[in-house]
Amino acid sequence: MSLSTITAYCLNGHFDRDLLQSIVNYINLVPTKVKSNKYRYFEIAELDAIVKTYSSCKTVNAMIEVLEKGKRTILLAIEIHEIKPFYVTEGGIQYYVPKVVKNALELLDNYKSVTEISRNLDIGSRTLRSLLDFHDVSPVYVKGNCKYYNFQEVSELVSEFKRYKTIGEICEKFEVSRSKVESVLDSNNILPRFFDKRRVVQYYLPEDIRKEMERYKRFIDIQRNDQVKSIYQICDLLGIGKKHFYSVIESKSIPSIIEKDGVDYYRVEEIAAIVRETSNIKKLSECSDIEVHQVRKIIEDNNINPCYSSGNIKYFNHKEVEKILSKWKEERRALKKYVTTSELGEIYGIDRVKIRRYLKSQGVEPVTIVDGIKYYEDESTIEVIDLLRNVSEFKTLNELALEMKACAKTLRKAVEYAGVEPSYRMKIKRTDASLEIGLNEYQDFYEENKVIYALEQNRTQVDEKTAIRSQKQVKFFPLVHEDLQKTINKYIEYRKAGRGITYNNFFTNKKIKNPEKQLRVIKGWLSSSLYKIAEYRLKNNNEEIKKPLNFDIYTLNVEDFDAIKKVFKPSSRQTLFHIIRPFLYFLLKEKKKSMKTIEDYLSFNSLELQFDEFLNLFPRRQEEVEDIDNDEELPKKLNKSFLTREQTIDIYYFLLTDPRSQESLKNATMWLIGCVTGLRPEELLNLRIEHFELDEKGLLKVNERGWGVLRFPKEMAKQKLKGSHKIFGTPVSPYAIDLINKYLLWLYKFQGETNVKGVGWFFRPFVYLPEKKYKKISNQFIVRLREQLDFLEKEQANDFVKKASRHSMNNLFVEAFHVIPDKELKSKLEKARQHHMRHKGEDDKLKKNTLNQAKTGSEHYTDDISSDAYYGVLEYVVGYPWDKKDLVLWEAKKGFRCLEKEITINSDTAAEQEIFEKLLQEQKREREINQQEKSNSNNTLLKQLQLIDDRLLQIKHPPNSKDKFEAWRKEIVILNKEKEKIQLYLKDVPFQELG
Repeated sequence: MSLSTITAYCLNGHFDRDLLQSIVNYINLVPTKVKSNKYRYFEIAELDAIVKTYSSCKTVNAMIEVLEKGKRTILLAIEIHEIKPFYVTEGGIQYYVPKVVKNALELLDNYKSVTEISRNLDIGSRTLRSLLDFHDVSPVYVKGNCKYYNFQEVSELVSEFKRYKTIGEICEKFEVSRSKVESVLDSNNILPRFFDKRRVVQYYLPEDIRKEMERYKRFIDIQRNDQVKSIYQICDLLGIGKKHFYSVIESKSIPSIIEKDGVDYYRVEEIAAIVRETSNIKKLSECSDIEVHQVRKIIEDNNINPCYSSGNIKYFNHKEVEKILSKWKEERRALKKYVTTSELGEIYGIDRVKIRRYLKSQGVEPVTIVDGIKYYEDESTIEVIDLLRNVSEFKTLNELALEMKACAKTLRKAVEYAGVEPSYRMKIKRTDASLEIGLNEYQDFYEENKVIYALEQNRTQVDEKTAIRSQKQVKFFPLVHEDLQKTINKYIEYRKAGRGITYNNFFTNKKIKNPEKQLRVIKGWLSSSLYKIAEYRLKNNNEEIKKPLNFDIYTLNVEDFDAIKKVFKPSSRQTLFHIIRPFLYFLLKEKKKSMKTIEDYLSFNSLELQFDEFLNLFPRRQEEVEDIDNDEELPKKLNKSFLTREQTIDIYYFLLTDPRSQESLKNATMWLIGCVTGLRPEELLNLRIEHFELDEKGLLKVNERGWGVLRFPKEMAKQKLKGSHKIFGTPVSPYAIDLINKYLLWLYKFQGETNVKGVGWFFRPFVYLPEKKYKKISNQFIVRLREQLDFLEKEQANDFVKKASRHSMNNLFVEAFHVIPDKELKSKLEKARQHHMRHKGEDDKLKKNTLNQAKTGSEHYTDDISSDAYYGVLEYVVGYPWDKKDLVLWEAKKGFRCLEKEITINSDTAAEQEIFEKLLQEQKREREINQQEKSNSNNTLLKQLQLIDDRLLQIKHPPNSKDKFEAWRKEIVILNKEKEKIQLYLKDVPFQELG
């Protein structure tokens, strides 16, 4: 049998049963079989091995004679090598396997102290200790104050150390001075292999410096034999710049003789010969006494190629150019018998432009034309000069228009209106073809004072016409119905009392300049426009037009704009817009005062939307007016672009690599800051570097969350509405910090050391002028960008503007609302959006174009927001990486992208593929958990919604008592808000199933 109990085994083997039982229990030997929970059976081979091992075990005292070692030595070996006893008796006596202890003692013999090692390896103990400290060699064990090290490990380290040499030994070996050796070590960044801190001595490996020392010796030999100098020495010797020197050697492909310490050496005579033969245009001009521009033109006309170029400066063979210049001088000497218009002007004191013009008008042709300069015979110009002397005190209308910065056509009309006759008339020689097309054969000259008087008379006439036109508009007032007259008069009296119109974000000045005139004009515009709308309605309905005309002003809608479009030109529509908008807002304010029932509130919302749609059809800016053709309808409002994260990154890198832009990094950073911080285009002009929190280097400082902070002041914001949050500021995402710092480093590099870092305008027209501000940032890079926006519709691409970065970020807040899993964090999203977008006021609601997409409930607008909630929301909105490959992983992790629906995944490595698979599994688990939670939550919310609907049906009708009406109205508002909030969470449930 292979199995046996301990009792049976001891009886058969004559071994002590209790001893064997205690050993088995001590080593935790597991029985092979247990019978009746009482008898334990073990493998006989295992018991034999235990008995055999025990028979060889000895105590520490017993091993002293066997191993011939002292007790302390044996205990030290056991302690160092952590040898566990095979068996410990109840009395605490420990038994060890002698073979194991013997092996430990043999290893212990290999450990030696510093003194023993220094004696055996013939090295000083102080040097040895420094060597061990330098290489961080730890002792195997410490006995008292003595440290013991592995002798074999230290001997290898010492043998390597003996190859090292000090600087003095290297000098003796290579027979060079100490300074030369130190310069070679510094120039080649050769670090010491060992530094003896105790003796303050550095040791180097001779092989590290051998090549450099041999090159240095070879250089000394060449320098002694040949006239060889460095680049800087040659530049000083020949009086040329470093850039000039490199142009010479590149053009002639001159190789260096030798290179030392990173500096190339060349033969002086070879470079000097080339420099002496060439000259630039400025030196050629000085030598030949010809103007620089003329020398340049002569060279271009004769197609002389430069020998080489240094930057924008070209160098030519001066002997070749001098021959051509001397020939040109001889030709100019022959032209001295003729005169130019400039010379005539200096002689006779008359403007040369006027002389040239009237020489042409009198048919005097030049003798010759050289380099665009016309030369005349002196005798043929005498008659023309006499004519010019007669009219020198008079001027033509074109000349007066240039001086007065006026339109010549306006001056001509003013002269005709005032009946001013010309003071002098000169006959001009014209061809028959010119006379046939209506050109006059006389040139008229006028006195300046008479023309100014005529212009003043013409302006008086224009003012009279304007007054008549406004008076005609006022004449429409009696033609409208008495109800409309009362409405207009009520508005006029309201404005006359010095009260402004304030509605939502719109406001007007309280005081009107020149109120009598302005209010009369406003009254005329309103009465004429309302009359035309009433007339247009009657014509469309085929009704008889009976004056005075009337219609309900509160039914004004988009269709009525056709009447405005037929009567008023685009520029007049723009003027009417600024008059009719405050009038309609005045009506809305009056209407709001009279609301009492819930039906009144509902009808008011539709009326407000109706008026806004009507006003949106008017052109507001001059650009819109210029874009309107007379034969086409008024263009609709600009198509806003809402970009995805990937598209914003594509635009950034297109702007960064735009080959047609000289400020590609600036344009790209402008787009980046708009996408991350939501700054408006006009606010980018007011952005200063110090608005960011900076470190000592002038770069963006990272806070404890890893984000940067922008503190944009209210005074710099649009219309001074709202700046960054007073506590949190405007956070800048970690990924954007590196890209913004890249722009700042570029800015500091070119602005020069004299300008302080961290101060000045962030975007500036000249990099080296930090306090020079842009008046207006060019829009050309956006125009070029529109050609690349193939992912947008054609109308959106044509209307693409810089503000699309802000629009897109606002849209990302809406998208994040449907992804954020934490409902408490989701409830703070609108508050975070208000702060980050810097919308005016704390209680502003979402814009109408995003109202139907997402709302977080108006009760959250006034709630305070914590730092965790603010940054938590921004992590989902602007915390994305600005790299498309990293963006895929980020969107998948945050829940914006479902990898299961991806057709292909662009993963270059197996590691990326593994990451995608892990993210896919995580998404599946999160989706299952969220669906379960959403199902439970939806059931609860549906019950609450049913209760709210039941309550709304109960209180559908308002109470008869006025005292109870206000409480009833408040309850209606609260219930509707709660219902709106619940419907937001139940967005996926159809509206029909909610009631």
